[in-house]
Amino acid sequence: AVNRLIYVHKVPLMMGPHYSVAQMATQKLYWDAKVLSITGASGVPVTAQGNPYVFRIRANDNLVSKALVAYARDTLKATRIAIHYINDDFGKAGMERVVKSLAEFNMKPVAVESHNAGDKDFTAQLSKIIQAGAQVMVMWSHDTESALVVRQMKQLNPAIKVIGTTSLSEPSFLRLAGEASEGVISANDFVPTVPLDRIQAFVAKYQAKFNMLPEIWAATYYDATHVAAKVIANAGGTDPEKIRQAFFTLRHTGILAEFRFAPNGDGNHQIHMVEDSQGAPKWVTTVKF
Repeated sequence: AVNRLIYVHKVPLMMGPHYSVAQMATQKLYWDAKVLSITGASGVPVTAQGNPYVFRIRANDNLVSKALVAYARDTLKATRIAIHYINDDFGKAGMERVVKSLAEFNMKPVAVESHNAGDKDFTAQLSKIIQAGAQVMVMWSHDTESALVVRQMKQLNPAIKVIGTTSLSEPSFLRLAGEASEGVISANDFVPTVPLDRIQAFVAKYQAKFNMLPEIWAATYYDATHVAAKVIANAGGTDPEKIRQAFFTLRHTGILAEFRFAPNGDGNHQIHMVEDSQGAPKWVTTVKF
């Protein structure tokens, strides 16, 4: 698909690939072709390879892990924190970032457990986390698995607070987790309850058009579209090198953030802390870096 965009359609700029695994698998293609990629992939390695043609709209996972650990320690007053992650590139990288963030506070996880994509029974992993005396469990997994884990943890030990990634406040997670989602905390780039005028205006327009609330993917690529339009306009055309340079002088207030692009291509330097309440994600605070 990336080769077709580059060599058949001859695009100077593309939206995506989105997932970190797909980004990493295709970066050499648009690096060699000098074609720009605007992505919502959150994995830290996406902008750590020295590729000058990748620009990220969402906060990277390093910011997410720092925000989660700080919230667990400072707001939840937790001293015993466990990690439960999905055994893929996304999960492994997230787990490593949480461990690193804990170390910055002179802390170590009391337990680190993993699961595979598609798993249904997490009793063994959760039992080890409970036996380790965890007060908080940091979840770094995808929507479906996260929902099942949370439901089972609520049955085994509802006193353990679950916090985690964007997945824990997405609509699919909330539907699958049901009542078990109550009180779950996550770090998310976007939820429709952020009390800012520009975000509420976007939510109202989106809901009027599609008869549903927007989620992270809608907000991410809405911002990506506006960023793309502005850098092309500021570059005075579609020359990829001029567009690339235009990213570094761009200042754009979007739905996710007030964008400013660092030399590595990261443009978003904030994350929201969100609490699930009555089946909906409620904005708690915004952490800026």
